[in-house]
Amino acid sequence: MTDYYGTGGGFVSGSQGSPGGSPGGSRTRHTSLRPVVCRQILTATKAGENETIIDGVECTQLTFVGQIHNVNQQATNLVMTLDDGTGQVEIRQWLDGGMDLDQLMDKQGIQENEWIRVLGTVKYFGGKRTFNAMVIRPVKDPHEIYFAMLEALQVHMFYTRGAPTGASQGLSNNSQNAYNAATSTTNAGSAMGGFGHLPPMERKIVQHIINSAPGEEGIHVTELTKGLGPNINAEDVSNALDRLTEAGHIFNTIDEFHYQIST
Repeated sequence: MTDYYGTGGGFVSGSQGSPGGSPGGSRTRHTSLRPVVCRQILTATKAGENETIIDGVECTQLTFVGQIHNVNQQATNLVMTLDDGTGQVEIRQWLDGGMDLDQLMDKQGIQENEWIRVLGTVKYFGGKRTFNAMVIRPVKDPHEIYFAMLEALQVHMFYTRGAPTGASQGLSNNSQNAYNAATSTTNAGSAMGGFGHLPPMERKIVQHIINSAPGEEGIHVTELTKGLGPNINAEDVSNALDRLTEAGHIFNTIDEFHYQIST
């Protein structure tokens, strides 16, 4: 099966509780990258300042696919609408200094009316919800669209109905990884299996994050750099982090200095 994440599987394993939050008890939290569809974002419940609840589960990082419509540039960000057939979500991405709309879209290889995948978080401004995209990339294989919908359905069914008996039997590699992500934490060795194709520096960074097993807040870039060894160049680490983030392998958590594995 095609690996649409480029890392050997579905959404990443993380620290989450049992399916379906228990009334009156602590809320289940999905701290890994969760696949969704537009309608789930539009009907999600807001709790706190920027907490998003889907299927009774608090979500942090989300990913979905959609067709680009109504692209325009504002002073500090790129704004577009994504439509996946279940609904339309407004997407915002902060602009790099000095880049105009055409330059940013060319850099990311995207065009209006084409399908893309986004990774990011739901934000709330003045009673309006938008999706703050940290990673945007084009969908090059049309089968990825069906894969994205089915994967979102699989996770939705897990949280609303629980894992079926023998659910892990007979699954493809990608589906097996997705199932593991929703039910348990995979070990560091198996987690690295999908990153073997990366260049040495990126692979070393991913290995260190996995071995450090940071909490949902991730690992600070200073701690990460120190952990890579005494002769590591900070600029090389920074460039590698940028490449890993753009590829969707890692993402920022509580701020731009903390990183966690995403796929």
